[in-house]
Amino acid sequence: DVERTSFAAAPTFTGAIEERVDGVPARIWWYSNPGLESRRRALAINAFAADRIAISRTITIDASLRFESADASTDGAAQGIRWRTLSPGLYMKWDLGTEWQLRLITGASRAADQVKLGLLAYGDPAAPTADIYRWTGGVLAGASKIGRVGPGTGGGAAFVAIDPGLRRPMMDQFAFGIEGRPTSKLKVGVLGLARRQRPQIHSVNIGVPISGYTTFTVPDPNTDLNLPYDDQLLTIYNRRLETFGADRYMLTNPSVKSATMGSAIVSGELTTKHVYFRIAGTVLLSAGAAGNRGFTAVENDLAVTGELFADPNAATYARGQLFNDRMYTIKTLSVITLPHDVRVGVIGRYQDGQPFSRMVIVPELN
Repeated sequence: DVERTSFAAAPTFTGAIEERVDGVPARIWWYSNPGLESRRRALAINAFAADRIAISRTITIDASLRFESADASTDGAAQGIRWRTLSPGLYMKWDLGTEWQLRLITGASRAADQVKLGLLAYGDPAAPTADIYRWTGGVLAGASKIGRVGPGTGGGAAFVAIDPGLRRPMMDQFAFGIEGRPTSKLKVGVLGLARRQRPQIHSVNIGVPISGYTTFTVPDPNTDLNLPYDDQLLTIYNRRLETFGADRYMLTNPSVKSATMGSAIVSGELTTKHVYFRIAGTVLLSAGAAGNRGFTAVENDLAVTGELFADPNAATYARGQLFNDRMYTIKTLSVITLPHDVRVGVIGRYQDGQPFSRMVIVPELN
């Protein structure tokens, strides 16, 4: 299959955005753009082969191999994205020949991330840039300029760039499960999944490394605000004055622990002449590094190329449960057939709340 995507956008917002932290004036972000139209495009060409192989009367294997080619570029940008990947898959189904018609399912596969046009904003000469100023609530005149951010180049190709060796995120999956039919009308199953995703893509501030900060500690009650057993001294990073304006960013694959996910899925399905009922429950636990501080979809998410490697304070306890982790879910579906072929259906769903983050606010930073 062949897929082509494109994106075009007129010049974006120009002006100031006031940032307050817990209601206290903190910074002003002054955005500018070169007045150019941004144009990005990607071409994906994928070829795949799959076969079902009968090893014996009771064992079958589903094997697949997928080749994926992705090329993406931006008008006027010095560097684009070029990925070539192979994604194999191998799953086995084994009929154990028992009275309950038990069948074992196991296997592993690899899947590649799609190329996202949003990544091409980095190093795009038409994308916006912002100068960041320290702000105490008064007029901006005379305020110190403390930093610069992309994703645009701001007229300098060395300011924001894409790593020529940028690697594609890949997800490895292992599955193990068993299903059966205790009766002709009842089907049950248990499936366990384990997933690992690596490498990750982040914007790294190569102009201001960790040596561009001094550190100090503050007393912190940690997660239990009432009891003292987990109280700690939390390390805070304060940017050195001489690094102001030295920011340079590289979109790359920094060294970060793989994101993982484990889940168990228990399901049951009952089918009679007049009633169809299905129920499934999941237990899920994920662990990964959040792109930005916070707990919304654009913060505590694995696919966000945010501030994790642009500010060392963003990396403090950044690893944890991710935005889409709901821990426990239960879904039910029931359809009843009444006389004259009238059908009534009902769906029920339970879902845990999303994981939250805890913020420590430190005033008087540079």
